[in-house]
Amino acid sequence: MNCRNSLLSAFLLVLTVACSGSVCLAQDYPIVDTGQERCYDNRREIKYPKAGDPFFGQDAQYQGNQPAYRDNGDGTITDPVTGLMWQKDPGPKKTFDEAVAGASACRVGGYDDWRLPSIKELYSLILFSGEDVDPQSTDTSDLKPFIDRDHFGFVYGDPAKGERIIDSQMATSTKYVSTTMRGNETMFGVNFADGRIKGYPTGPGRPGRPSKGYYVFYVRGNTEYGKNDFHDNNDGTIADRATGLTWAKLDSGHLKAGENQDGKLNWEQALRWAEDLEYAGYSDWRLPNIKELQSIVDYTRSPDTTQSAAIDPIFSVTPIRDALGEVNYPFYWSSTTHKRMGGGAAAGYVAFGRSQGWMRGFRGQYDLLDVHGAGSQRSDPKAGDPSQFPRGRGPQGDVIDIYNMVRPVRGGEASFRKSGPELEPQPSGRRRRGPDQGGPMGPDQRGPGRMGPGGMGAGRQGPGGMGPGGPMGGNRPRFVRRLDRDGDGKVSREEFDGPAEAFDHLDANQDGYLSDSEGPAQQGMGPQQGQRPRNRRGPGAAATRRPAQQPKPTARPKVEEPIDAADADKDVRADAAWNELPPSFVFILPDDMGWTGLSCPVDDRVPASKSDFYQTPRIDELARQGMRFSNAYSPSSMGTPSRASLLTGKSPALLRMTTPGPAKGQPKDRKLIPRRHVDALPTHDRPWRTESAAGKGTRSGAARTPAYALIFIGSSSVATTTIDRVTRIAPFGGT
Repeated sequence: MNCRNSLLSAFLLVLTVACSGSVCLAQDYPIVDTGQERCYDNRREIKYPKAGDPFFGQDAQYQGNQPAYRDNGDGTITDPVTGLMWQKDPGPKKTFDEAVAGASACRVGGYDDWRLPSIKELYSLILFSGEDVDPQSTDTSDLKPFIDRDHFGFVYGDPAKGERIIDSQMATSTKYVSTTMRGNETMFGVNFADGRIKGYPTGPGRPGRPSKGYYVFYVRGNTEYGKNDFHDNNDGTIADRATGLTWAKLDSGHLKAGENQDGKLNWEQALRWAEDLEYAGYSDWRLPNIKELQSIVDYTRSPDTTQSAAIDPIFSVTPIRDALGEVNYPFYWSSTTHKRMGGGAAAGYVAFGRSQGWMRGFRGQYDLLDVHGAGSQRSDPKAGDPSQFPRGRGPQGDVIDIYNMVRPVRGGEASFRKSGPELEPQPSGRRRRGPDQGGPMGPDQRGPGRMGPGGMGAGRQGPGGMGPGGPMGGNRPRFVRRLDRDGDGKVSREEFDGPAEAFDHLDANQDGYLSDSEGPAQQGMGPQQGQRPRNRRGPGAAATRRPAQQPKPTARPKVEEPIDAADADKDVRADAAWNELPPSFVFILPDDMGWTGLSCPVDDRVPASKSDFYQTPRIDELARQGMRFSNAYSPSSMGTPSRASLLTGKSPALLRMTTPGPAKGQPKDRKLIPRRHVDALPTHDRPWRTESAAGKGTRSGAARTPAYALIFIGSSSVATTTIDRVTRIAPFGGT
C-alpha cells in the first residue's frame, strides 16, 4: 500500500513539473494547424525568410498538428487530431432556432448524440490555405474556401437566390454574452468562404425581416474540446494544459513594445518583436498563429458584461481607447496571412474587445458599434496608414487599426519548417515591375500607405486608431476623396474613372480596391512627412528606437517575376492614360428645393438649414465629399434661365431668357420684361458646337482646351429645339 502511494505521488510530481515549465503536453484540446504553407510579405508570396530577415517567424514556418480527416462512408467525417466526428453534408440553411432544435433530431451515421458545435469546435476545421473572395463576384468555379472541400460538403452562397457568394455562414452554439449592432442577440459563427469569425443575429437582423439562415455541421465526441486549463507558472508565463501552449502573461502593451512604447505594432514589426523577445527566462517566443490565438478567447466575457477583455483574468491585458474615447481592449496580431484575391496584404487578428465598425444610421450619420463581438476573428492590412480608413472597411465598416498588439506564445506542437512549396505564379495581368525593370512602380519605390516598403505605413492614429478627432479625423488625400462614392475609404473598380488597365496597374496589393497609397500621385514617391519609421529591436522586452531622420532601408527577399514586352508596354500605356486624366465634375442644380429639403445642413453655421423630417443620406454623402454652394446666388430665381446661364456662362438678361419655358402670358405678369424673349439657346457661341468656338461661350476662356465631355441630365425645359445638342457628349473645356 505504501509502495503504491509512493508511485502515485511520484507520478503526480512528474506531471506537475511537466506542466509548470516549458513543456505541457496537449490533452483534450489539441490545436489543428492552419494548413498555411506559403510565406508572404506585405503584398505577395515570398520565399521562406531566414532568421533575422524581414517577415521571419510567420505561420507557414511553424508546423503543428496537421489536419487529417477520415471519411467513414456513412455521412460522417472523423478528425483523429481532435477526436471529433462531424456531419459531412450541412444540408439546407437553417435559422438559429432550427439549428439548435435539429441537433437532437439528427441521426446521421446511426448516431443520436449530435450537438450544435461550439465556436472553438467549429473553428478547428478552418484552414488558411483558403483565399478570401471578392464579395461582388458571382463565379465560384475557381474559388478556394477555408475548409477541406474534399471531405466536407461546403457550399458558397447562391447569387441566383439573391445571396452573395460569401453568404455561407455556419452556426454554432456559442452566443455572445453582449449584443452587436443596435441590440441584436448574437451567436458566433464561422464563414469558411471568407475565413472569419463574426457575430451573427440569432433572429431577424431588422424588424419585419425573416431570420437569417445558416449552414450547420453537427458534431459529436470529445465533449472536452475547446475547454482551457490555465495554470499560472508564477514566472510571468501562463501554461494551458489543455493545448500544451505556454503564453506570456503580459502583452506587448505592458512590455512597452513599439517606437511609442505603447505596444502597437504593424505586422512585420509584430513578427520581429515576438521572435526577438527575451522574457521570463525564455528566448523562443513567437507570434501565435490565428488558431492558437483564438484558443485563449473566453467567450463568457466581454467589455459590456464583465468590464474586461474576452480572456481569462489570469492574463494581463492592456486597455485602449476607441475612436470615441471609450475604454476597449486590443486586437492581437496573429502570424497568419489572410490571403485575398491572390495577394497577401492582410493578416488575421482576434478582437479581445469590442469588434467595432462604422455603421450608417437612419439619419445618414456614422455610428461606432460593436458589430461582430469580442472574440471575433477578422483581418487588418499588414501595413499602412489607419487614417486612410476613416469609416473602416467592408459591409460593416470594420475598424482598421493596422498597429495592433501582441500576445506572445511558445511551445506546443510547433516545429520549425525551413522551406516550403515553389512560389505560385502571379495571376495573369497582375505582374508588377521591379526597380530593375524600368518601371516607376517597383515594390520598394512606393510611398507610405497600405503598401509601404517593408511594412512601414504613414502616420499614426488617434484614440482607437481612427485618426485625430475621431472617425472623420485626418485629411483624406484627394485621390480617394474624389472617387470614393460609398464612403468606405477606398476606391472600387466600379468607382474608378480611369481605364481598366490603369486600375489593374495601380492595384498593387491586388485586393480589388485602391487606397491613396496606390493612387497615381504616390508612384515613385518615398516616405512622406508623418510616415512611421521602421522599428528594429534587439532581444529583450523593450523596443529600440531609431531616429526618424535616418530610416534603415528594409531588405526584401527577391522574387523573380518574368515580364514580357507586351506587359511592359501595357503598363506604360496605362501610366500615360492615367496621367492624362483630368478630374471630373458633377454639378447638381436642384429645382424648387429650399434649405430644409435635405437632412444635411445647407450651411453648417445655420442649424435650421436642414430638415428633421426628410432623410437624404445619399445626397448628404455627396455633400460631405464635394462642395456645397451655401453662400452663393443662382443666376435667376427660376430654373430654366438659371440652367441656361450655367451652360453658357452668360447672364439670363444677355441670353434674353428670363422665364420658365416659352414666353407666354401677359408681359405685366413677368418679373422682367425682355425686349424680345427667345425660346432656345442661341445658335452662335455654343460651347458644345466646335472646338474653335469653345473659348467664346464660357467664362475665362477656359474651354480653349477641350479636355472634357459635357453631358446634361435633367429637365429639358431649356428648349426642345436645342436640347439634343446639349444632352449628347461633346468636347467641352469649361468648368
